Amino acid sequence: MTLALLLSDGRSDVEWVLAPRVFPQPVAAPLVILSACHSGAYQMAWGDYPVGGAPLLIHRGASLCLCTRYEVNSQFTLRFFDNLGRRLTGGDEPVTAFVRSLAAMTVDEKTLWRDLACVEILGRT
Repeated sequence: MTLALLLSDGRSDVEWVLAPRVFPQPVAAPLVILSACHSGAYQMAWGDYPVGGAPLLIHRGASLCLCTRYEVNSQFTLRFFDNLGRRLTGGDEPVTAFVRSLAAMTVDEKTLWRDLACVEILGRT
């Protein structure tokens, strides 16, 4: 699996850049958030280390990486990341903030499976 990012200058120039060239090494952040759709997509075979953006950031030193594996509804994303940000700035640890933010989104039964299943947090043990 080749991981690349499509970068744009906001006008017309676009460029594909391999993620290993863009992601720093080492990653010193305790939490990295990849909020774009499919940003956390990865492949994995039994017993292998996962290959993709989020696993690469974890491998390079990030403690946790919050990502989306599939297309995510924009309204859900707005509510979820707003809730997560308030919890993080309020002092919650990242995993606690993630769990509480997911729980806050379960008001709508459709949201529970359609959107919640798209967001995950990966980390090292």
